[in-house]
Amino acid sequence: MESIIIDVVISGDIENVFKFWTDSRLHTSITGSTAKINGKEGGKFTCWDDYISGSFVEIDHPMLLGQGIPLFKGVTETTKLKLKETKTFSCGVIALHYKTLALMP
Repeated sequence: MESIIIDVVISGDIENVFKFWTDSRLHTSITGSTAKINGKEGGKFTCWDDYISGSFVEIDHPMLLGQGIPLFKGVTETTKLKLKETKTFSCGVIALHYKTLALMP
């Protein structure tokens, strides 16, 4: 079986982008093609009227912990990142360490 790795930059609110990829009704309404998505880790999905199918191997719901303190003030460019390493704590929190690849225009 062949694998395809998707590497794209999507402009938009991170919560809405996450919902688009993991919610059947929202995905269908935006693309106009039927999508059936079980948006949980290990969940199966089909989209574009069953033309694309697969399962979610890992889902990292993007979230910052804190009380509204900006982490990156004055940032005006999009920065491309690559996951360098992860650390899982006993409480279930996962720390993700990224490496900067390039600034996007």
